[in-house]
Amino acid sequence: LRNIVITSTGNNVGGLVGVSNGSSVITASSVQGSVTSEGGAVGGFIGLLNSGNISTSYSAVSVSSNYGSCVGGFVGLQAGNTAIVADCYSTGEVTGITSTAIGGFVGKLANSASISTSYATGNVTSGNEFVGGFVGASYGIIQNCFATPQTIAATGNYVAPFGGNNNGENQSSGNIVWNG
Repeated sequence: LRNIVITSTGNNVGGLVGVSNGSSVITASSVQGSVTSEGGAVGGFIGLLNSGNISTSYSAVSVSSNYGSCVGGFVGLQAGNTAIVADCYSTGEVTGITSTAIGGFVGKLANSASISTSYATGNVTSGNEFVGGFVGASYGIIQNCFATPQTIAATGNYVAPFGGNNNGENQSSGNIVWNG
């Protein structure tokens, strides 16, 4: 999809998919444009990934949320242990005005969800905490990923070029790199 413009006041908003449950498989897909929402779980490609597989896809979407948490350039909230993303990337800017868990690729990675061989290049801005060039808050598995944002701007705590917060079951490994 190209030149999308999505404006919402709700949650679970994505440039291509709002919510993925079950055994969905998405491959070789892309989306370009902008996504703006007042709510949470907002992503350039998918808002909420509970389960399913996404691979070899990308998002070139500027993403913005005023109040909700879990805002990402590719995935807003990746929550289920069967939620898998591999070989994907995001290039859009991500802005969370008063939002928490803001990431260039994924806002929040939870419950042993996994991301591998993926990257983010967009700038990230937030007026709150848990802000990262790749992931805002991680409680999942990240392998061989990197982020190259030129700017990370936030006024709260837990701010870093790659991950704002790595906690819980996080098993980051391989080539976890920031090239700012």
